[in-house]
Amino acid sequence: MFYMNRCNRSGIISGSPIGGFEQKGEWKIDVRFNRENLALRIEKIAKYKEAIHLSQMDVIEFLKSHFDTKRKQKLR
Repeated sequence: MFYMNRCNRSGIISGSPIGGFEQKGEWKIDVRFNRENLALRIEKIAKYKEAIHLSQMDVIEFLKSHFDTKRKQKLR
C-alpha cells in the first residue's frame, strides 16, 4: 500500500498513472519512490510514535472535539 500511495495518480481522480499507461512520459511511475529518502522519513516519524494517535472519527467531529478540549485546557 505504501508503494501504491507513492506511485499512484497523484491524488487526481481523472488523472493517469505518473509516466502514462505506457510509461513513455518524462517521469516514470516510481519517480516518487526514493527508498533511501522514504526510509529516513519513516525513521523520523517513528521518533514521535508515542505522540501519534489514530482515529476513525469523522474529521469534522475529530477537530471539534480536539479543539474544544485544547480550548478548555487553556482556560484553566
